[in-house]
Amino acid sequence: VLCNRHFGGINYPIGGIGGIAKNLAKGLVDNGEIILCKVGVRLSDGREFYAKKIISNATRWDTFGRLLRVEELLKEEQNFQSSYVKAPSFLFIHMGIKESVFSLGTDCHHFIQEDDWGRLEELYGSIFLSIPTVLDSSLATKDFHILHVFAT
Repeated sequence: VLCNRHFGGINYPIGGIGGIAKNLAKGLVDNGEIILCKVGVRLSDGREFYAKKIISNATRWDTFGRLLRVEELLKEEQNFQSSYVKAPSFLFIHMGIKESVFSLGTDCHHFIQEDDWGRLEELYGSIFLSIPTVLDSSLATKDFHILHVFAT
C-alpha cells in the first residue's frame, strides 16, 4: 500500500472491501456458480469438496502453516516463507471520528515514520493512517469519518 500510494495511486472499491466480495459473489451466481458459505473443505458429516480453486477465509499463516504439509507448498510459497520477516507486533485500530475534526481536503493516507527508515520494521517503527471515507463517504454514518490506524 505504501508503495502504491506514491507510484500510480491507490484505488478503493465503492462500498469498501466488502463491496468486492458482494460483487464477486453476484457475478459468480449470475453465471451459474454455487457458493457455499461457512463450510470447510471437509464437512462434519465426512463429505469432502475438491475444486481447482477454493476461496478460504483462513489466514495465510493458517493455510500454509497448518492446513498444508510443507512438501505440498508451491516453491513460490516456500521462497516467501524463507525470506519474509514477521513484524514484532502489530496494532490495528478502527474508529469513527466526527467529520468536523478533519480539515476540508484532508488526504486519505498518512504515513508517520518516527526518525530512521532503518527502524521501519522495529517495534513502534511506523504508523500508517487511512481515512477511506475521504474517498467514499457512504462507508460511514453521516457527519463521521472512519479512521484506520496501523502501527508496528
